[in-house]
Amino acid sequence: MENQTAEKIISGWISLTYALKNNRLTKDIPYNEAAVLFYLYKSFKAGEGLYLQDILKRNRMHKSLANRTVNSLVKKGMIYTERDGNKLILHFCAEKESEYLAQHEKILKLVNGAIDVLGDEDSQAFIRICEKICKEV
Repeated sequence: MENQTAEKIISGWISLTYALKNNRLTKDIPYNEAAVLFYLYKSFKAGEGLYLQDILKRNRMHKSLANRTVNSLVKKGMIYTERDGNKLILHFCAEKESEYLAQHEKILKLVNGAIDVLGDEDSQAFIRICEKICKEV
């Protein structure tokens, strides 16, 4: 029974990732950049920056990938950095807010479509399941 459940989870996971890949959450920018911007924008709205170390922990990103992602976002003018001793603080560039929000609206449209399919109760269950998996895995 346990293997049968595992097989169904694998099948569902593959189906979901292909559905999302075909609809691409982030068509205009790489996925890792979109993930970093998501957290940086939240910090920006709270009036603060975010340490690179926090991004590494939150996204479980390797340091080299995080550095490449940050460098790319700096080159695009989406973020800027500052040093706090030997730590790097990342900041969202206010001038890019409308550009970010336009991309974010596309993501929200896709997610809202999924919520319409799932309904509120299953959507809340999906959130709990995702949070539990991320916490434990």
